[in-house]
Amino acid sequence: MLSAIDRTKLDSLDKHRYDYLIDEFVRKYIVEEDPTKGEYVRSPRELQSLLRDCKSRAKERMDDEPLAELESPFEYLSCEQMGDSYKLIERLYSRDFPGYDQLHSRTNTILTGPRGCGKTTILRNMSIETKLKTEQITSASDIDYIGIFYHCRDLYFAFHYMDDKNPNSFNQDLLIHYFSLSLLKKFINRIKLLRDEFGNNVSEEAVDLLEDKISRNLQTYSSPPTGTDMLDHITSVLEKEKRKVDDTLRRGNAGFSNQANLMGIDSLPKTCRNFVDSIDWLENTPVFLLVDDYSLPKITEGMQSTLNDLTMERWEQVYFKISTESIASFHPYDRSGKLLEESREFEVVDLANHFISDREKRNKFLMEVLNTRLETTKGIHSKYSDITDILGERPYESYNDLARKIRSDSDVNYAGFETLRDLFSGDISEMLRLVRGMFEEAGRYEDWEEGAIDLPIPPEKQNEVIKRYGGSFLNKIESIPETGERLREFAEVFGRNSNKLLMEKNSKNQTGNPPHQAFRIEIRDSFSFESGQHLNEVLTVLRRDTSRRPDKEEIAEEAQSIYDDLLQYGILLLDTRGKSIRGGAVPRLYLRRLLLPKFNLTPSQRDNVSMEPAEFVYMLINPEGYNESDFERPESESLSKYYNDTDESSE
Repeated sequence: MLSAIDRTKLDSLDKHRYDYLIDEFVRKYIVEEDPTKGEYVRSPRELQSLLRDCKSRAKERMDDEPLAELESPFEYLSCEQMGDSYKLIERLYSRDFPGYDQLHSRTNTILTGPRGCGKTTILRNMSIETKLKTEQITSASDIDYIGIFYHCRDLYFAFHYMDDKNPNSFNQDLLIHYFSLSLLKKFINRIKLLRDEFGNNVSEEAVDLLEDKISRNLQTYSSPPTGTDMLDHITSVLEKEKRKVDDTLRRGNAGFSNQANLMGIDSLPKTCRNFVDSIDWLENTPVFLLVDDYSLPKITEGMQSTLNDLTMERWEQVYFKISTESIASFHPYDRSGKLLEESREFEVVDLANHFISDREKRNKFLMEVLNTRLETTKGIHSKYSDITDILGERPYESYNDLARKIRSDSDVNYAGFETLRDLFSGDISEMLRLVRGMFEEAGRYEDWEEGAIDLPIPPEKQNEVIKRYGGSFLNKIESIPETGERLREFAEVFGRNSNKLLMEKNSKNQTGNPPHQAFRIEIRDSFSFESGQHLNEVLTVLRRDTSRRPDKEEIAEEAQSIYDDLLQYGILLLDTRGKSIRGGAVPRLYLRRLLLPKFNLTPSQRDNVSMEPAEFVYMLINPEGYNESDFERPESESLSKYYNDTDESSE
């Protein structure tokens, strides 16, 4: 229906409503299948509510000065909901996030972290329009870089049909063409925005250079009538070319007979660099192409390997800053199958990794984000401006004290700002929902407006909300298509085993013999999912305990899939700095902190759950049958008895 509407015939309000329906409602909400994204995925009523909001969102977009205040501290839990409220985006944003300097360096960078950690907010705050609208830039001399924001749902909507792993060469070329058109259109539009904002001239020679480059790549390009704003004309031409690609895809690859007229791998970066350097007041300014939600499975392996030829190349003056849900949702190969290497083709800023072990970073970042929201809310009473006053102190002296209370079956309350901080894994939207639940448990919103709520919120109420929220998170995980039940089983089995260690085992070499406290998995030896020796061991136990008779390739594929989903959905968080007890480099894996109260665990990082590689793989594919005693052996014991699996050859 939307494709039948002629946007040029709409009035201003309806244009904004149309844009909202296309850019957000259809491309973000309607096509979403992942239940962890929000209630709207499984609730038609929630979708209806979002649709009713369309008109008010359109009016917000038309407002020259969108409000920079909140009605509630818990509005806009995702950056997309803020629309074009640039002042609000900037105000609710903390520059104290770890990796800030690295992300702003002149290199291709992958930004990752658990869902809801603020990746979109970070990239949107790097965009040139946010910097202009919030007056971080008031003249051309203030421009450190030109940030161009682009969300990948535009790609998914156009190319969702594309073969997951082996797209044909025409589709690959068309994908590069479409991606380049999209970013180039935004880039030229932002140059025009800078020109109009500062009154600086873009010379005729610069425009001619740009037009010549565009005309070489678009077979239908024609020059406009005299007096036309050339930058407006070129962006219009690029938009028409995008629509032509859409039409071609719907008709089954008709419409582009001459592939030589498609934009190539180097067209986008070279056009951006040459145009910037032809403008005297922008010369040598770097261009950051901010690509959001470049994540499997929507941006498929085939799409990523195609685009990686462009996004992971080291271009002069043009750098890609790409966000993805986890390092497992990035496909690190180019079109030829070459493995792309960190520190060579790209750097990684993993927000969860930064927050894992640095308590002060967690403390500073979380306090700033929450207090800024409290201070920005116009309705709440002024005495509720400090989250530490609202939540109070934790009701235990130390993690050891908390562990002993759990072991003695005493009443335990997870409460206080320090506890909230220690449940934080970078997932700021989850923390906001958690605190919102505490506010609602403590009283009506009118009571918060009138200053009628006594502080701190009672620990019992905080504890109830925290534990309930952990269960709710697991319910959402379970509803993930295909692997959801297995992901929940893994989390529950690991949580129960960690709690059993806390109840029965003491930490080694610690004064006072405190309970063993661990939510981190340490693999005892380096491994891969294709390792024959580990898979033989898994097969031996699996065939003994179950009726399953898979081959090693099936086990490797299944285990890798579950592992990737555990990372992508943030059940496990990856720390790559680990080293095994046998000397190899291995990943450390942390259970999401938000789940610790659900399993009566503490946030202490002193201890770990040590696993053999085969033990970990077995737990991935058969968590309900996991028994650590099946894999117990001295650290020095040989694995040779598993090298030749005679049972395998007979089946």
